[in-house]
Amino acid sequence: MQPLTDAEYAFLAPHLACRRGRPPANHRRTVEAILWIAGSRLPWRALPEHYGRPDTAHRALRRWARSGRLEAALLA
Repeated sequence: MQPLTDAEYAFLAPHLACRRGRPPANHRRTVEAILWIAGSRLPWRALPEHYGRPDTAHRALRRWARSGRLEAALLA
């Protein structure tokens, strides 16, 4: 899976921005980790180290899904 281009990330970031709580240390890396899992169809434990901790990305994905931000990003 290719990393996001700057233009792709700039488009997605506002849709997934955290409005409460502490934002991820590296928001772009978290987004790319989620996209890597979706594209590879492998389990979270297979996430390469350079994407960070699998539980961090998984938690972010669940938060975005619950809040509706994931749906908004996908529709955009």
